[in-house]
Amino acid sequence: MVNRTRLADLEGILELLYEKLGEFERELIINANTPAKFELKQRIKREILPDIQLRTYVLTHREDEEALRGCLRSLISYIKAP
Repeated sequence: MVNRTRLADLEGILELLYEKLGEFERELIINANTPAKFELKQRIKREILPDIQLRTYVLTHREDEEALRGCLRSLISYIKAP
């Protein structure tokens, strides 16, 4: 249950980050102010894109993590068995 909640939270956060990215990109197109454009590009590059990449990585590799946990549990059981 906790994993499903965590997955739903991650998906919700990713959706919000993509919305934020879209708003910033629209502002880049509309805004003619060079310093403001630079600021938006830097925020996209340093804040939004790394956050999206990290959360996407976590979502795509969660199955690998669960499989690894299962293997570790089996190994521990095997070691503890008489």
